[in-house]
Amino acid sequence: MTGDVSREMDAQAAMIYAKRAAEADAMKYDGARSQERRAEKNRKAVRPLIWCMVLSFALYAFLHVLLAFEVHRRLEFGLWLTVFILGLALFIYYLSCYLQLRYGMLRSQRWHAIYCLVLGVAFAGGLWDGDQTYFMYMQPYYILTDLASYINVNPKLERGQSYMDAGTIYFREGVRVSVEDAR
Repeated sequence: MTGDVSREMDAQAAMIYAKRAAEADAMKYDGARSQERRAEKNRKAVRPLIWCMVLSFALYAFLHVLLAFEVHRRLEFGLWLTVFILGLALFIYYLSCYLQLRYGMLRSQRWHAIYCLVLGVAFAGGLWDGDQTYFMYMQPYYILTDLASYINVNPKLERGQSYMDAGTIYFREGVRVSVEDAR
C-alpha cells in the first residue's frame, strides 16, 4: 500500500511538474509574443514622430523661404494669401482635433496634440524668421539694387546732385580723392 501511495504521489508530482512546465512554456511564449507586440507598437509610435518632425520642418522652411526672399517683394498679395490659406488649414486641423478629442472620436490623442503644438510653433517661427530675414537682410539689398548705377563718372566735369539716385558709381580711371580739398 505504501508503494501504491508513493507511486500515486510521484504521479501527482509529475503531473504538477508537467503542468507547471507547460504554464512556464506558455508564459515564455506569451512573453515573447508580448515583446513582439511591444516592439511593433514602438515601431508604430516612431512613425508619427518622424512625420511630425518632417512636416514641421517642411512648414517652417517653406514659410521662411516664402517670406524671406524675392516672393515677398514681387508677389506680396499672393504671399499673404498663401500664408492665410496655410493658417486657415492649420486652424481647421486644430478645430477638428479639439472636437474629436472632446467627443472621444480621436484614437491616438497625444500624437495629434503634439502635431498641433509643433505645427503651430513651426508656423509662427517660419512667419517670424522669414519676415525678420527679409526686413533685416534682403530689403536693404533690394533697395540698393533698385537704385541706378553710373559708369565712367568724371567728378571734375559733373555735379554730385545729378547722381542722387545712384546705388553704385564707378569712376573714370585715374580719378583720385582730393585730399587737399577735404581739409
